[in-house]
Parts: sequence; C-alpha cells; structure tokens
Amino acid sequence: TEPEPEKTPFNYNANLQFKEAPGDYVNKDCPQAGRVINETYNGINGSNKLNVYLPYGYDENKQYNIFYLMHGGGENENTIFSKDVNLDRMLDWMIMNGELEPMIVVTPTFNKCEAATFYKELRASVVPFVEGKYSTYAKSTSEADIIASRMHRAYGGFSMGSLSTWCVGNHALDLVGYLMPLS
Repeated sequence: TEPEPEKTPFNYNANLQFKEAPGDYVNKDCPQAGRVINETYNGINGSNKLNVYLPYGYDENKQYNIFYLMHGGGENENTIFSKDVNLDRMLDWMIMNGELEPMIVVTPTFNKCEAATFYKELRASVVPFVEGKYSTYAKSTSEADIIASRMHRAYGGFSMGSLSTWCVGNHALDLVGYLMPLS
C-alpha cells in the first residue's frame, strides 16, 4: 500500500473550475517572479539540456513538489518557458495569488531519443540529476528514495510529450505519482 502524501499548508481546492487566466498572467511581469535556470547534464543519451523553474523565494532548506513538463514534437526544452508561451509568468502569478503551491517545474527534452523511450532517460538521468541538485521530497538520488517520494512528483506533456507521458505511466509509474497528458 502507498503511504499518504505528506500534507502541505497549501489550501487545495479540488472543485476549482476552469476560468480564463487574467491578461496580467501572460502579459505582465509578476512582482514575485521565480527564475528559470538552464542546465546541462550527462545522461544515458549523452549531454543534454533542460530548464528548471524555481518559485519566488526558493529555499533549499524546504521541500518542493516537482513537475516534469515535456514539450511537443518539433519543439525543445526552451519552448514552454519561451516568450511565446510564458509559462513561467503564469506560474509566478498563480503562486503569488495562492492558486498554486510553490513548486519546481522542469522542462526536459526527448530530442536525443524518442518520446516513447524518454522514460529511460527520465529514470536513469533526469530525475537523479535534478533532484540531486534541487530540494524535493527525495531524500537522496537512490532508486529507493526516488520511488518513496513518487507522490510528490508529476509528469506531463503536450502532443508528442503526451505520448511520453503515457510511456512514463506504462514504464515508470513507480517514479511518478501523477500524470498529465495534454492533447
């Protein structure tokens, strides 16, 4: 049986309904802006890049939930945080306004493998690299500690990234507690 996820002070509303994001969420800088860090790591598919969003006030002494968000086909690790998408701005505003718990968001890429096989890179390289460097619920980068913290880790993706999400669900569900396939 799975242990219950640790409770956080965030006031989660399970019945929240969709609403259009205010224009400020994408068009205006937030006064409590997080930061996006470009990282390079050596993985099972060679040297690769990813981006890490850290919320405003990131504190390495606190533990953060983490969301791995994959781009679509023909895109890369920079697309989601680009000026065309502005996800980092949306995260900043949502966190500042209490609509989202402060969290780490990682945008890796499957461009050195295939979307359907990225789960191998996620398991062997991405999660240990990111969670060995940033403060998450994984106590260490051992497989046992990564598996034990799975309910604090989510994975999602757009289009071909959605395919990679389904493959993570089929092959690495022991690492990830939540899946979000999109389109």
